[in-house]
Amino acid sequence: MKKYFLPVILLVLLLMPATVAVGNIKINDFSANVTNRTIPLHTKFIDDATGNVTSWRWIFENIGTEATTYSGSNITTHHNFGKPEIYNVTLNVWGPDGNDTLIKPTYTTAKAINTETKAKKETTESTETNKISKNEATKSVSLSLNPNWGSKDKQHYLNGYCEGYAIGVINGYDNGYDQGITDLKYTETDHSNFAPKSTTSQDIGYAGGYDAGYNMGFLSGYNTGYYIYKQQYFEQIYSNHS
Repeated sequence: MKKYFLPVILLVLLLMPATVAVGNIKINDFSANVTNRTIPLHTKFIDDATGNVTSWRWIFENIGTEATTYSGSNITTHHNFGKPEIYNVTLNVWGPDGNDTLIKPTYTTAKAINTETKAKKETTESTETNKISKNEATKSVSLSLNPNWGSKDKQHYLNGYCEGYAIGVINGYDNGYDQGITDLKYTETDHSNFAPKSTTSQDIGYAGGYDAGYNMGFLSGYNTGYYIYKQQYFEQIYSNHS
């Protein structure tokens, strides 16, 4: 009998659950307030464990690059995912009564920003701004017309105004965008004061339209450029933390 006793004991030990070896600590689960969203993805994780846990270690593994980052040393932790990818999340816990580990593969998905949707949104906002500015421009035209002009001069003025407005919006937008994308402070002083080339109704109208278009275009361009700058800025910050 004795020659069979030792092998039987070894077999029993091999078949015993691994949790017995780590004591009375057990991770029942962990969760996050959000697990799938476009970057930057801000998350808060919380552990649900039993036993006398005194230490926590949260591990985030980027599946694509295999880069691993660590966060927190408490039952809850905050983590920012800055790079679009799928992540494995692992939690290790320790205490005087043992330790435990829980791995959740592909638990978090940080998605890239949809540039097409973003561009459509910016285009829509720009279009709405232009609609408002054109309405304001029309009011401005009615106030600037010389009451002594005849019908031809008024028409020439309107033609010049529309032409100047169209050019002014483009130039103003470009200059505003260049200022916004580099995070230069908007001081509301970059206004156009386009001088008429002559005293004809056409040139006077062109100058008035150019000024109105430029000023409206500049504000719209600045807002668009600055929005893109902020997105790039925060993406860079969060990518350095992931």
